[in-house]
Amino acid sequence: MDRMTRKKLNAINRDFYHEHATSFSGTRAAPWAGWKRLEPHLVEARGPNHSLRVLDAGCGNGRFARFLGERISGDIEYLGLDASEPLLEEARRRNPERVRARFERIDLLEPESALGKIQGPFEFVAVFALLHHIPGTEARLELIRELARRVAPGGYLALSFWNFDNARFVARQISWDEHNAHAPEPIEPGQLEAGDRLLRWGVGADAGVRYCHFADEAERERLTRSTGLEPAETYLADGSLNDYRVLFCKKG
Repeated sequence: MDRMTRKKLNAINRDFYHEHATSFSGTRAAPWAGWKRLEPHLVEARGPNHSLRVLDAGCGNGRFARFLGERISGDIEYLGLDASEPLLEEARRRNPERVRARFERIDLLEPESALGKIQGPFEFVAVFALLHHIPGTEARLELIRELARRVAPGGYLALSFWNFDNARFVARQISWDEHNAHAPEPIEPGQLEAGDRLLRWGVGADAGVRYCHFADEAERERLTRSTGLEPAETYLADGSLNDYRVLFCKKG
């Protein structure tokens, strides 16, 4: 996938989350059920004095920070990154007082440059509902590697892959020809990768379109292996819609 195609696909999602942030956030209030299974890893990763530094890549409206505030004791220092300023504003407004949080607007399409000032390390790095929005295999690999480098020894990297290859979501797909017929900047189909999709979201005045990439099992394995971290746990949750991969950074 060339840089221009990545730029166009990223613009689709940037526009979506700018225009539909309020209605989208309203459907994303509750924590994921699958996060409860992460609690032992979060507790184990805590540093001296029960302190925990968390990096949340693609934090959206900050609901993982709220989950941490409700479920994990001790001092929590949290950094949430997202490209949508309206969603970040919602995250700042709703952040629990006991979580020392910062929310920064960073577009993770260019991981190396975007994450350059984010040093870490962090005892826990979360990458939820993000990877399917990153166009291009190499960009996804680069992002995962950059995030893995920021995991502290003894800490964890937790990824989720969205299983949207079912009838419910197939019905929401828009063909690239349909998109190109009305798009100011058409997408060249020959630049797309297997698994690249356009999905409708919402109805009526709230209707929008998002770019999403479905990663098959081979790609998921390649992405997790590229981190250089040790597999700790793999599981399906959230009605089997999310495939979690939890990775451990060995000490010493």
